[in-house]
Amino acid sequence: TITRLTIFIRLSATRKKRKAPADYATASEISSYKVKESIGSLHSASTTGINAIALSSAGLFATAGNDKTVQLYDRAEGKVAATLKGHTKKVNHVSLRDGESRPTLVVSASADKTSRIWGLDENSGQYKPAHTLKGHTAELTGLGLHPAGSLLALASADRTYSVHALATGQSLFTSQAGDDPYASLSIHPDGRFLAL
Repeated sequence: TITRLTIFIRLSATRKKRKAPADYATASEISSYKVKESIGSLHSASTTGINAIALSSAGLFATAGNDKTVQLYDRAEGKVAATLKGHTKKVNHVSLRDGESRPTLVVSASADKTSRIWGLDENSGQYKPAHTLKGHTAELTGLGLHPAGSLLALASADRTYSVHALATGQSLFTSQAGDDPYASLSIHPDGRFLAL
């Protein structure tokens, strides 16, 4: 709406103009990139397709598949570190929360209307389910982690979005239904803006 746009413009006007760091890749450098490694199928051959990928600073990446699973791949080891099961329909989105002072969490959002959070169990060295987030009445179409690493936002085809505590899975906020179903969600890297 005009009101939301006006607020966004006012907030944007007060923000500093930032230049990209000198060591960022240029467009010409990116156009010269070559494939360094190719990894075979990570998901079921009978229900192929990867819908999303998330990268970790710890050398891991996660993929969200049509086969209802999330695959966590360890690049240093060159193998799948975990196959995370529990969703009953395709997984639309995946994200990784990691950092030096906090454990890696894998977060997914599915067409089964749920989001799941998996954490690394220190005793077994395996990823185990920590929380299943329910509450939306249609498939989840967006997933975003707040840069502080404590909040998770979800968008849904049910025309609502919600915010949850990552550590506990507790629902903190659910919006009123909007005019149209949400198709995506993103959180700005500084954590001040949520876009739908």
